[in-house]
Amino acid sequence: MLHVHHALPDSAEERPTLAEFHFGIHAQPTQDPRRIPVTLAQLGDDRRIERWSTDAPVTTGRFRDVAWADDGDYLFASLLVPPEQCADIERVTRTSYLHLDHLMRARGYPYWLRAWNYLAAITHGEGEAERYRRFNAGRYSAVGLSSGIQQNLPAASALGMDDLGSDCGGFVLSCLAGRKPGAQIENPRQVSASLYPPRYGLRSPMFARAALVPNGTGAQLLVSGTASIVGHESLHVGDPERQLEETARNFEALVDAAMRADVGRPRPSSVRLESLKVYLRNSADYANLLPRVRRLFHVDEPLVLRADICRRELLVEVEGTYALE
Repeated sequence: MLHVHHALPDSAEERPTLAEFHFGIHAQPTQDPRRIPVTLAQLGDDRRIERWSTDAPVTTGRFRDVAWADDGDYLFASLLVPPEQCADIERVTRTSYLHLDHLMRARGYPYWLRAWNYLAAITHGEGEAERYRRFNAGRYSAVGLSSGIQQNLPAASALGMDDLGSDCGGFVLSCLAGRKPGAQIENPRQVSASLYPPRYGLRSPMFARAALVPNGTGAQLLVSGTASIVGHESLHVGDPERQLEETARNFEALVDAAMRADVGRPRPSSVRLESLKVYLRNSADYANLLPRVRRLFHVDEPLVLRADICRRELLVEVEGTYALE
């Protein structure tokens, strides 16, 4: 069974650890394949990690450039590409996805459930030369041609990472995979990302708005990076407060869709937020938005990071995990 929470880096964990995301502008890789460094500054006074744990024994290892840990039901895999190798982000993305997919299948976890993509300078470049569009082209060429892929997409996030020349400042790809597939959840308020019109790029983003994953006697809802988008349009340009409110409405729609989803098992009767991560384009918005985040999402201590959002007009993005029972 999977568990996720935010904790102090040196805090004890009773359960075996599958993965730990360590944040900070000087985050560095270590010999532990479960540790995933992401060079995004944490906002606020505390310094926490995102820890994914399990009730089963964990096996870890490395295969070429991919680090991994699994427990018999789930696998975390990650790959770090240094800045000097990331000039051609389309090629790097395609190769990285194929390497992770190869490892997942070799270990017996063929189903992508959740992906995190952190790349430096995500919105640099114009038109089809923008790095986010080239990233999407690389991801599409790796996974977009698979049969039935548009009905089996993972939840995902793609954020702009601070690049200070560290060993992991270029591109970080991490994924959660399973022996069994999750259920793709789409938002009725939004156009599915894979069906975006060409104005957002010749290759659409290949991800689901959320993934519903069996977990013990219940399920986990893995919510993708979500922003102030209705249909396919960005709303409330220049207004971070209203963008946050629109994002909260999108979260509510996804949770409602998940609670109603027919996945061949009894529908859940309760939902509990396990973790919430907030990305802000502008650090100066932190003090004003934090009380609103707490109120809108009913959370005491969200993890808040400074990051570039994949559309230049978007100022806030939120991702989270819910336990459904």
